[in-house]
Amino acid sequence: MDAFTAIFTTFTSAATSSS
Repeated sequence: MDAFTAIFTTFTSAATSSS
């Protein structure tokens, strides 16, 4: 579950930063 959370957090952070 940690791996999924890490990926999800990274994706969200990247999307927000990119946006």
